Amino acid sequence: MMKHSFCVLFYLSCLCLTAQERTVGVLEVAPEAYERVQIIPSLDQPYAALINLCGEVLQEWDLDYLGRTAHFLSDGRLLVSGRIDDGTFGRPGKTGALQIRSWDNQLLWETTFTAGRYGAHHDVLVTPEETIFVLVWERIDSSQAIQAGRDTGTVASDIWPEAILEIDPVGSDTFDIVWEWHAWDHLIQDRDSSLANFGVISEHPERFDVNRRTRFDDDWMHANSLSYDPIKDEIIINSRDWNEFWIIDHSTTSAEARGSTGGRSGRGGDLLYRWGNPMNYGRGDSTDQRLYAQHDATFNPDRSDTEGLIISAFNNNSGIAAPSEAVELIVPLSDGDYPKLVGDDSYAPDDFIFRYSGDPEGVFDSRVMGSYERLPNGNILTTTSLRGEYYEFTPEGDLAWHYRNPINLFGIAAQGDTVNGRVFHAYPYELDDPVFDGRDLRPIRETLESDSEGLCDCPFSLIVSTSTIPAVDDDMSITILASKEIEIRFDTKESRSIVIYSLEGQEVYRQVHEDQRVAVPLGILPTGMYAVGATSQSGLQSKLFFIH
Repeated sequence: MMKHSFCVLFYLSCLCLTAQERTVGVLEVAPEAYERVQIIPSLDQPYAALINLCGEVLQEWDLDYLGRTAHFLSDGRLLVSGRIDDGTFGRPGKTGALQIRSWDNQLLWETTFTAGRYGAHHDVLVTPEETIFVLVWERIDSSQAIQAGRDTGTVASDIWPEAILEIDPVGSDTFDIVWEWHAWDHLIQDRDSSLANFGVISEHPERFDVNRRTRFDDDWMHANSLSYDPIKDEIIINSRDWNEFWIIDHSTTSAEARGSTGGRSGRGGDLLYRWGNPMNYGRGDSTDQRLYAQHDATFNPDRSDTEGLIISAFNNNSGIAAPSEAVELIVPLSDGDYPKLVGDDSYAPDDFIFRYSGDPEGVFDSRVMGSYERLPNGNILTTTSLRGEYYEFTPEGDLAWHYRNPINLFGIAAQGDTVNGRVFHAYPYELDDPVFDGRDLRPIRETLESDSEGLCDCPFSLIVSTSTIPAVDDDMSITILASKEIEIRFDTKESRSIVIYSLEGQEVYRQVHEDQRVAVPLGILPTGMYAVGATSQSGLQSKLFFIH
């Protein structure tokens, strides 16, 4: 017997709305768009929503804080971070609050990082073991900074280097720290041989120059994203103000991460690799800088090259006369290890292998925030954060999907409004992701924006597979329509007897039809799996389908 193999089909038969100009929500969707749903956490309202490519709302969460990041756990619970305005760690990107909420928006767990030693900011990640990486500022007082070799003339108050805490939620409001890494454990300085961390900076690219100056005296590094590769067990930390990203070894113990030995790399918590601005480690000059205030440096583990590992980023290009770019580079590897520096060399490669700036006007230009990733079908998904816009392009540069967030500072925009809501990142999920097992993904309303309809004729199809009955199944398609009907279409027009059975063998529908299109009311079929058969003079056609 043939094993059923399930796949999600997305029928993007789109209708343009002629009654009013579309200014928010889905502005364009094409058949080339990658099939998915997407979480939109609003930076301007305490709210997050799950939408499909037609802009229809599949689920929503009213939050306690202005949202920033949102990730599903394996069972459909939602991890969100939000901003607490309490006067501590008051720099851009501050969050402070972490919550886990159920699918139906019940608060299950909450913790905060605002007072004392740590302040959470920007990004969090869920590991395959469902622990959580939290990016935090670590408060170091001025006397500690001076003892570490910091120039006394540049220490105005506390300094906040980056740290990563890997936590395991416990109960409703506590957690265990299962691993941690601190940038302050990996310093180098060349000013004072009587103080700690003295050495030649260019000979220690694995360490941070404690006297590197940035735009803030306290928020010293201003990292803004994390990316994790579970295969290599490594983490990327992206630093906007150092104009580079760093890779560290997560296979260490916390004790090993404080030093320079241990872990798969044998190098402890020292940097395995860094790229974007070699002047940070005393090499090269301004002509060698490639990253400028970038965001979202990300591993692409499914897109490796024979010569190395591919990493992508959203290169904001702040401070130079160039639009933001989606960029990729190949990090050269030798026997799985990162390159060693020789002489005056900087870390390879010299430049990107790929850069894309949208259309000639730079449609996703964003001086602050932004994200970029390459989807499994090769399409490019970018976030223009300040304008609250998502753009998806094909590899050929054609626009496949364009969405403008209607949730703004004033509430929810209607069509015709031009006030957009800000977003931080794109959070796409495939429709058949296990996090949706047992979840009802039928739309709960047409769109996020008020007084509007979706752009597409159908929100998403049923989950369909080839049945075990020999048939020419390509001649029959099954789709759920926004009108709450199941649409069965055939390539030819002829008289057919159509029967729908539950998998328990119960007949739930039988009719004879002569048209190429048959509409069956969705209400007659509860959640479950069904088989549909169509018998005509041409033979038997059949499919299985599943209703969430």
